[in-house]
Amino acid sequence: CQRRRGRSGGRSDRKSYEKMKNHFWSKAFAGFLLCAGIVVCGAVPMKKFASGSAGALLVQENYLYAAIQGKLHTYDISVPGNPRLLSSADAAGNRQMVKAGKYLYLSCRASGVQVFSLDDPARPRSVNRFYPAELATGLAVSGDVLAVTLRVYGVEFFDISNPLQIRSLGLLRTKEAQSAEFFGKGRIAIGDWGAREVAIADVRDFDKLKVSRRISLDGYADGVMVQGKYLFAATGMHAPVQVPDYQGRGNGLEIFDISDLKNIVRSGSVKFDRTPKMFPDWWSVKVSGNYAFVGNSVNGVFVVDVTDKKNPVTLHNVKIPGDAVSQVAVGNGAVYFSGHRSGLYLLEYPGAKAVVPEKSEVNLPVRKNSVMPEVPGLKNLPLPGFVWSLDKWNDMLYAACGSGGAREFEITPDGKLIARRVFPGSAMDCAVSEKLFIIAADSELKIFDRKSGKLLSSTPAGSRGPFLQLRLYGDVLCTGGRSGAFTLWKISTPEKPVVIGKFSGGGILYHDMLPERAVKNLFPVNWHSRFPRWYNAGAGKEVAALSGFSRCSNQTNGITEIGGKFYLIARKGVLCLDPVALKQAKLLPMVPLNSGIPTSDGNLIALSNRRTGRIYFYNFDGKRFTMLRKRNINLSFAVPGRVIFHNRKAFIPAGLCGIYYER
Repeated sequence: CQRRRGRSGGRSDRKSYEKMKNHFWSKAFAGFLLCAGIVVCGAVPMKKFASGSAGALLVQENYLYAAIQGKLHTYDISVPGNPRLLSSADAAGNRQMVKAGKYLYLSCRASGVQVFSLDDPARPRSVNRFYPAELATGLAVSGDVLAVTLRVYGVEFFDISNPLQIRSLGLLRTKEAQSAEFFGKGRIAIGDWGAREVAIADVRDFDKLKVSRRISLDGYADGVMVQGKYLFAATGMHAPVQVPDYQGRGNGLEIFDISDLKNIVRSGSVKFDRTPKMFPDWWSVKVSGNYAFVGNSVNGVFVVDVTDKKNPVTLHNVKIPGDAVSQVAVGNGAVYFSGHRSGLYLLEYPGAKAVVPEKSEVNLPVRKNSVMPEVPGLKNLPLPGFVWSLDKWNDMLYAACGSGGAREFEITPDGKLIARRVFPGSAMDCAVSEKLFIIAADSELKIFDRKSGKLLSSTPAGSRGPFLQLRLYGDVLCTGGRSGAFTLWKISTPEKPVVIGKFSGGGILYHDMLPERAVKNLFPVNWHSRFPRWYNAGAGKEVAALSGFSRCSNQTNGITEIGGKFYLIARKGVLCLDPVALKQAKLLPMVPLNSGIPTSDGNLIALSNRRTGRIYFYNFDGKRFTMLRKRNINLSFAVPGRVIFHNRKAFIPAGLCGIYYER
C-alpha cells in the first residue's frame, strides 16, 4: 500500500511504507490472514463477509443494504466491523442504489428500476418495478425526483412522489451517462463515460432540460460526487490519446471548484495505477469529511486525503485478489465495498464517517393536461404508458405500451386509428401473425389467439430473466431481455411453447438488433462489440459467424431484410449479408451515413435513431442508400422505436409520446 501525492504534491513516501509493512506484517502472518478472509494492505486489513456476485451498496444509519447474488441483503452494522445479516429479498439487478423517503431504488440495467418499501428498514419489501427508456444504470435523487442514467441515451427523470405509480418527467440527452448527483438549485452532475467528461445540466424546467457545462477529464468518466463547492470525479480506463502510451492510464480522482459554474476550475487530482485489463469498467467515489474513498475496478479501493484539494494524497489501497470492485459505501468507522464476482468486503477505518448527501433542490413541475408536440405531416395518438414497439397484421396495428398494456387498433382506409381491444398488464414488446398475438410481459410470455383474444399460454420468465424483446419467424419465436443472450421457442403448439435453443454471441443485445423477418428460416444478429452471427430458426442452431467483421457495427444499430438479403447498419456504411453466402458480406454506401434501427418496405427504408429522436428515410436502388431528406422526421422530444409501414406510411412508437404516424 503506497502513499501518493497528487499532481501538485511531492514524492511517494516509499521508505515509510516499507518500514510500516515490515513492522506490522510478516509474510507468514499475511498468508494466515488471507486464508481467514482478510487481505492485508499496509496496516489496514480487508475483511470479507459474504460471497457471490455483488454490486450496489447503501449505508443508512445502522443498516447496510447490499445487492448480491440476486438478493437484496440487509445487514445490521451497529458494530461496523461485524455486519450481521438480518434479511434477504429477491433483487432483479445490482447496479446502483439510492434511498428516498421510506423507499429504496435499485437500478437493474435491462430489468429496470426496482422499488423496495422500508416500512420495516430491517426487512425491505419489493413493491414495484418500472422501466426507463434504456438500461437503468446510475441513480440520483432529490426530493420527489429520481434521475436514472441510461448510457448513450442520457438521463431520464421520474416523479416518485407516489412510488407505486411512477411517471416520467422527461429525457436529457447526453453522450454516455453512467452516474449522476444532484446539487444546488436545479443542477445535476453527470459522468459521461466515453466522452471523458462531467456534464453539468440545468433541470429547473423539465420541458427545457439542457447541458450547460462540460468538464474534460483525464480518463473515462463514471462516479461523481459534490461536497460543498467541490466536485469529485472518479475516472478509469484510458487517458486522452495525446498522452503517451495512453491505454489504461485514465485511472484516478479529479477535483474541481464549481462555486462559479461559469468558471469551473480544476483544483487537483491524483493518479492510480495503470490497468492493462480494461473491464469491468466502473469507478465510484464517496467523500466523507477529509477523505475520499474511490472504487477503481481491478485497482481496488483507494483512500485519499482530500484535506488540501490542490494536493490530494493517496493514503491506502486495497485490492480484491482476482476480482474488481463494483461499488463503495461508507459508514461510521468502516468502508464497505462489493466484489464484482466474489462478494462483500469491509475495511475498518477510524476516519470513515457516514456520507452526508449534498443539499439539492429540484421541484416537481406543475403539469396540466399534457399536449403532445405537433409535427408537420404527422398525426399523434397519445397512449398510457411507454410505447416500446408496434407490429401489424393486414390493417390491424398492435402497440406494446409498457405499464399501459398492449393495445389493438384498426387502421381505416383514410389512415385513422380506431381502438379495438386492450390487453392489460405489462407489455414491453409484441409480435403478431395471422393466428397469434404475443406479448413480452416482463415477468411472463403471453400468447393469445389473435382473433378471439383468448389467452393460450403464459410462461414465467424464471431464471431466463425478463421477457423484453420478441421476433416471430414463422412458428419460431425469438425472445430476449436486452442481455447477452436470446432464446428460440417452437410455438407450433402455442399452448405449450418449447425452448429449442439459447444463444450468446459475447456482446449485449441492447434493443432491436435482430431483423424483423427471416429468409428460409435464416437470420443474422448484430452482437454489440463483437461480429454478426447467422442462426437457423427452424433448426434452432447457429450456422455461421462473420469473425472477420469484428466491431463493424455498434449497439445502436439494427438489421432489416430487403429482397431476400439482410442489411446491417454499420460504422462505415451498410453491410449486405446474403443467406446464400453465409460467410461473406459486402459494404454498401449510405449517403449520408447515419445510425439507427432500420425497417424496409420494398426499396423504402426508415431508420429510427433513438439517441437523437430522429427518423431518416432512404431509397435503396440495390447498390446504395440515398437519403430522402424532405421526408425526414424530427421527434427529438421522444424516444422512437422501430418504424412500422402501412401502405408506405410510417407509424412510429414514440415512448411517452404515444404513436406518431404519417397523414
